[in-house]
Amino acid sequence: MDWQLLTSILSAPTWCGALARFLLIRCFFGAQELSVCVGAYVLQIAIQNVVHGMLKAQIRFQTIHNEVGVARRLLSAMCDAQVFLAPDLTIAGSTEQFSRLLMTQPSKTNQYFQGVAFQNFFAEADMSRFQRFIEEDSFLTGNADAMNSPPPARSLHASLRDSASFQFSVEILHVRFLDADNQLRHLLGIREEDSFAKSLPPHESAIGQDASQVTGATLNMREDLSSVSSSSDSASSAERPGRLDPGVDQASSQLWAGLQGMEISFSPLGPIGAKYSIHSCLMRCQGASSTQADVKRPCLTDLLEPTVRESFKTWCEKKLNFIWNHEGGPPVTNLPGLELRMPCTLGGLSLLADCVEMLEESEGS
Repeated sequence: MDWQLLTSILSAPTWCGALARFLLIRCFFGAQELSVCVGAYVLQIAIQNVVHGMLKAQIRFQTIHNEVGVARRLLSAMCDAQVFLAPDLTIAGSTEQFSRLLMTQPSKTNQYFQGVAFQNFFAEADMSRFQRFIEEDSFLTGNADAMNSPPPARSLHASLRDSASFQFSVEILHVRFLDADNQLRHLLGIREEDSFAKSLPPHESAIGQDASQVTGATLNMREDLSSVSSSSDSASSAERPGRLDPGVDQASSQLWAGLQGMEISFSPLGPIGAKYSIHSCLMRCQGASSTQADVKRPCLTDLLEPTVRESFKTWCEKKLNFIWNHEGGPPVTNLPGLELRMPCTLGGLSLLADCVEMLEESEGS
């Protein structure tokens, strides 16, 4: 009896050690299972957050893309050109419309304007105004949520310089947005206003380009006649779409009313701001035509104010003489089917006609 009691007392530590090891192993595996469960839960939450963030970013980007698309469609109905700007206000994206507005050679459209600071195209007095306009408009847009109301619509009236260094007035609309990389971008809508083009010295030309050819944009001539002013020896000025001259005869009025449009193509002879040469002139009409027998054939100068007809005639003759002398054109004053593009110094007109005649003075004018 005493022997059994002694044996039990001596074996008790062994049983206690085994029990302790068993409990320790159970605790270890229990803790491991708990950590795995917690880790799986945390991983699940993390994955959900990542997926939610990606979906939210995608939806936000799609929303911004749709908003920019709506803004572009609205601007296309009101403006002549749209320009995308990077955060540092340099030009980014397609510049085809802007190139036509500045009457720049199409082959240089994108590669020539990419990365160029947009302020360089402004008249010197408007450069700081544009910078301030962008900063103020961005501030108002960024604080729209805090004000619980959209910022008021704003625009900037300024003067741009075209490829021939002449100023013309525009109205600029601004839209700020974030791109796919969450970078701030700017969308500008540019609308040309009725203005007088003013010449600048060659060294102040837009972004200092040394153009070899300048091509005028095609305009839809559903507007009234533009009043054109020019000087053969000094800087010229030209007014954009204005009213028809009261002295224009009825046949010319009918011709102008039926014009569909006019393209004017020219190249500078020498430095920027020098004289230009016309490539050709072509006018197409609806209704009354200059080739109809029952309609008096109008002279192109009938469409101009009497005070500038002589200077316009002299300008055209010089340009046509250049074509005849250098390209083997016919030595006559009647050029059927001729295509003409006029620089902004003479109004930036873009016309199409059946025939253009260089006459000393039209009948009844």
